[in-house]
Formats: sequence, structure tokens, C-alpha cells
Amino acid sequence: MQCAVLSVTRRSVLVIDSDTASAERMSTALQGAGYDVVLARSVVQGLILARETMPSLVVTELSLPDGTGADVVTRLASSDIPVLMVSARDNVLSKVSLLRSRKVDHVVKPFEVQEFLIRAMILLRDRREKWEELVVGELVLDVQRRQVRFGGHDVDLTVRERDVLEVLMREPERVFTYQELQERVWGTQAIVTSGRRNGLAVMVVNIRKKLGAAGACGYLLTSRGTGYVLRTRSRPLR
Repeated sequence: MQCAVLSVTRRSVLVIDSDTASAERMSTALQGAGYDVVLARSVVQGLILARETMPSLVVTELSLPDGTGADVVTRLASSDIPVLMVSARDNVLSKVSLLRSRKVDHVVKPFEVQEFLIRAMILLRDRREKWEELVVGELVLDVQRRQVRFGGHDVDLTVRERDVLEVLMREPERVFTYQELQERVWGTQAIVTSGRRNGLAVMVVNIRKKLGAAGACGYLLTSRGTGYVLRTRSRPLR
């Protein structure tokens, strides 16, 4: 399998709007604020991209060709992705119903770019306070939910395997010695034995296999005689 090159990425925002001018205005504002933007033109396309890209925030127009922004909110209800609704009218009933969720906010067109960005950043901030995600390129670890994904696909790791990967993801490109990694995973009071070191080696092999099956080949490497390192792009240790 051809492996994608990993790189540390910025937070992404999915914008769903069939109006080209409106979508470009919001995209330009978000990109200027330092966010990567993915565009969709319909409910169906938006939901597909939401599953594939796992954005930090979804911005959606209320009126869409194949449904409404409310449909997007409903379908994403279990995902913990916050939604900023944009509409050309201040529909009070819809707004009251949608805003019962703390993950949804609403802005009315025409809006000031600064107001739009402030509302978006508040939703992003609230999500950061609730959830911590470690992101190295397409590799994502949801710390609270203990879920690992690569390229939008789940990677099924054991509890200890996730612990090992979390330590490495918090400091990519750093070579952790065997002892450092064992202390981080089992605690500083843990007795370092050859058996435990062998167990760590087996876990690393298993993590590599599972990441490789998802397309993340050649990133978790062994520094011979020293320990392990998580690379941000596929290249051998020298």
C-alpha cells in the first residue's frame, strides 16, 4: 500500500454552502485566521467530507439544495463536531430549537467578518476545552475517547498500545529510550525488566502493523540500541 506523507496540520473547518460567493467569503476569512478549509455544496457531500476529514468545526448554510443545515446538525449530533449555522434570515423558531445544543451557534447574513470569526473561534475553543486531540498529519488520537484514526479510518489498538502511541504523539520526532517509554507507560516506580522491554517491543510491532493496515506505514521507527520515535513523515532513521 502506498503510504501518505504525514505532516503536522492546522485545524480544519468544513464549509457547506451552495452559494459560491458566500462560501468563498467565509473560506477566505477562515484561512486568513489560520484554518484549513474544506468546501462542500450540499448536505450529502458535506456529511461525506465530515466523515472523511473529521473537521474541528462545520460551518453550514441553513438552506441547501438537498436539505437544510438542521439536517447537518442532526446527522452530526453524535460526533461532537460543533456547528456554526449561517442563514439569510433570523428564523427564531429554528434558532431556538438548534441552539439548545451548546455545540451549535447561529449568525445571520449579511454579517461582519469579525463577528463570524469570533463565533467560530468560540465554538473551536469550547471544543478544545472539552476534548483533547493529538494530531500528527492524518494520525489523530482522541485522548478522552481513547480513539485512534488515520485518514478518517479507525485504528483498533489495545489500551497499552494506545498509551505507547500517545506518549510518542505528544513529542513527534523525539527518540524515546526504552526506559523513558516504559516509565511513561507503566510509571516511574515500575521495575524495568527484560520481560517488560520485550513486551514493549511486541506492542510496538503490533502498533506498526495496525497503523500500516490503515495506510500509515514507516512512521513508528526503532532507533537501534536506543528506543523508538514517531516520525512526521516516512523516512528511515540513520
